[in-house]
Amino acid sequence: GLGMLMRRRRYVSFLLMNILFGFGAACYVNFVGLRLLDLGATEAQVGLGFALGAATEIPVMFVGARLMARFSLSRLIVGGVVGLSIAYMLAGLAASPFLIIAVMASIGFFGGAFWMAVVAYANDSVPSSLRATGQTLIGATQGGLGWALGSITGGILWDSAGGTIVLLVAGMSLLAGAGVFGIGQRL
Repeated sequence: GLGMLMRRRRYVSFLLMNILFGFGAACYVNFVGLRLLDLGATEAQVGLGFALGAATEIPVMFVGARLMARFSLSRLIVGGVVGLSIAYMLAGLAASPFLIIAVMASIGFFGGAFWMAVVAYANDSVPSSLRATGQTLIGATQGGLGWALGSITGGILWDSAGGTIVLLVAGMSLLAGAGVFGIGQRL
């Protein structure tokens, strides 16, 4: 079953996008709080930023069925990844904790659309007998390989170049993932 999935160009581009997404997400999640603290934020403000990002996912999830009926899964995935990419890079360029917290609040809108579409895409793009495999491959590529590579690379970059670079690389990784996925869907 796995070999059959690896022969599907669209599915392979989906998995590659998830690796790049996991890389960028690890750089963001692991280091945006440290960036906030470097700019003088309190630990409570770091928590507030993450809470706002989680809270803004709720309305997107609430209207998720309507979004998926109106837009293709591929468009929701690319739109979510591009939106998150811009947010990650803005967080890297922001000069104050307030601006980063405002950007963090937008994360849920893009992340919610992305997650709904990714789960549905994985479900719809594999034979019914491989749906569990399709879903676990998201975790393996994104939360496993991509996250591990992003965490290690983010730490090295933080130590050598600082938080701005880590978050800019996070955003660029997501843009690359959107590109790989978009091209793969057109083949």
